[in-house]
Amino acid sequence: MTGRPFPLSRLRAWVQVAMFLVTVYGGVVVGPYAADKLSTALPALSCTYDRQNGGWCVLRPFQHQTSHQIGATVARTGNVTWELLKPLGITLLAFFAWFVVLNKAFCGWVCPLGSAQEWLYALGRRLRLVTRGLPAGWMGRVRAIKWFILLVFVFVLPLAGGLGWLPGAASEAWCRVCPSRLLTTLATGNTEEMALMIGDGWDAALGALGYLLFGFLVTAACVMRQPFCRICPLLAWNALFKRLAPLRLTKNPHPRCGQCRSCHAACPMEIPEVASPKAGEVFQDDCTLCGRCIEFCPQEDVLRLKLGPVTLIHSHPERFRAISRKELGVLLLRAPAGHAGEGCGVRGRRGWPPWLLGLTLGLVPCPTLAGLLAACAMSGDVGEGLLHGLLFGVGATLAPMVLVVGVVGRAGGALREIFPTLAPWLRRGAGVALIALAFAQVA
Repeated sequence: MTGRPFPLSRLRAWVQVAMFLVTVYGGVVVGPYAADKLSTALPALSCTYDRQNGGWCVLRPFQHQTSHQIGATVARTGNVTWELLKPLGITLLAFFAWFVVLNKAFCGWVCPLGSAQEWLYALGRRLRLVTRGLPAGWMGRVRAIKWFILLVFVFVLPLAGGLGWLPGAASEAWCRVCPSRLLTTLATGNTEEMALMIGDGWDAALGALGYLLFGFLVTAACVMRQPFCRICPLLAWNALFKRLAPLRLTKNPHPRCGQCRSCHAACPMEIPEVASPKAGEVFQDDCTLCGRCIEFCPQEDVLRLKLGPVTLIHSHPERFRAISRKELGVLLLRAPAGHAGEGCGVRGRRGWPPWLLGLTLGLVPCPTLAGLLAACAMSGDVGEGLLHGLLFGVGATLAPMVLVVGVVGRAGGALREIFPTLAPWLRRGAGVALIALAFAQVA
């Protein structure tokens, strides 16, 4: 290699920003309607609920066609014909027209949810939060989750909703719980999707699960790299077709592979197979083709990003030496014990002092929330703190008051139907009750 190494991470950072603007705000340029979008079958979580986006995620039309085309027609006629499968075939072709270009790099370079997680992790490092990796024994179990979500929320529930076995909310089960729906709509200033629908049990359950996943993403991404990507059904969907696209990660094993494990430590998905001496194990289902393993490999031409027979970029000692000391220090701290970074003398930064935590808790107006934050802080463990927060969210979502509101609303609707003249009095009575409660709180 001659000259300055190609700054792959810097290029990827700029591409991520540009793609976030396209996938979240691109509708301002291309138009608001489906026919105006770049595609309605993108291999990235570009949410259709975002009215300003530049394209739609492939999982949305697939759910709709499974439910409304196949399920509803089979429920009416009892027959399955090739005509029913044509829309699914067209969707797959539209998806593959994009996927064949970049393969799973859509996850690592284009997906707005993946980019947002990286930015949240950078924020966590800036705030000196203690970061954690996924325990080695959990890797296999976590990998199975994305396949379960793909099967249940993208295939089974929409089909059951179309057949009439489940309520209509199940017809777009994944879209109801996808964190991208809340993230991208909030990014455009739309707060409508934050409302919890309680029309029936399925609406409430899917809405509550969506809040839990969004809360998990925001909190976990500050202390762990790509937490949601590990269970994302679109990553599983893209993995189904990874062998059909020419762009891929390959490995030419080196005698020292498996010793420094720098590539494993640099991988945002913490894929252990990338450091394996075996060549065939490197391009795993979890790989997003971000290219960080190539940059952090100190051996020449061991890891390569190839487009068919053409090598686009490969590992090289000069590329490894070009990594900043700051990034290398973070890498060494992140590496597993007994491998890269052991005894290197690099020390972690100190966390926030206790008095600042106390001051922060004092500024929280809600005593219950302050108690939760204090319990999370005293746990001393990221996983236990996240568990406290998730259980608190479940309790708040399923609190009796939420159930009472649904019952009262349904009772009020029934009263308005039976006694139409009572409607204005019900509204006035509710207004008076709210004003009375407000005065009682002030007093």
